[in-house]
Amino acid sequence: MDSDLRRAVVVTLGELGRSDDWRDRADAGHSLAGFAETPEAVELLLGLVLDRGDTFVTRRTAEGLLRRKDRFD
Repeated sequence: MDSDLRRAVVVTLGELGRSDDWRDRADAGHSLAGFAETPEAVELLLGLVLDRGDTFVTRRTAEGLLRRKDRFD
């Protein structure tokens, strides 16, 4: 996929992740996990996984990250 398109998706999901609505933030966190390898997504994901407003946001973001099954050796 085109790297400019990937960045545009991350930016759009980042905007959704700053919503006042917990459902929007949870959806953004879960979806952003698919872009965790992009530098632009890291700070956004960290903010969502540490969401102070709702633990469901934290849970959905963490589930998205775990779904990746990344391995660190």
